[in-house]
Amino acid sequence: MYITLDDVSYLLHLPMTSKLINDVLSTFDRVMMKILLMTRLGIPTEEETIEATIAGARVKLTWLAELHQWNVALGSCMWAATTYLLPLVDSMILADKSSTHIHVAYLLYLNNLDACHDYAWGVTTLSYLYNLLSSTSQ
Repeated sequence: MYITLDDVSYLLHLPMTSKLINDVLSTFDRVMMKILLMTRLGIPTEEETIEATIAGARVKLTWLAELHQWNVALGSCMWAATTYLLPLVDSMILADKSSTHIHVAYLLYLNNLDACHDYAWGVTTLSYLYNLLSSTSQ
């Protein structure tokens, strides 16, 4: 029995035909990560990005939760929504075994919240799942 695109579509209610999500995780560097954190999450200083990114191209989930609360208190809706959606993308759609860190590269696809539906999240989820199963079974 195989997992098909229809299965992913019915179970997760994700679009199948749209723009594809590129594999940016393999070519992601620390400089680009700092720029993403400062521009897409509203982090004011570079020192805070260095503190948040000790784990490479990932940030701690607890740090992101604190940032979300801070953005909600400030009333900045876009940054609060982005900090809310980022853990959902990392833990539900593109889940891996890390439950304490979140990859920052997904911010590229949450840049414009009105255009999030333009991406083929279902195809991405299925290919990501197949890739993980392939690497695990070898």
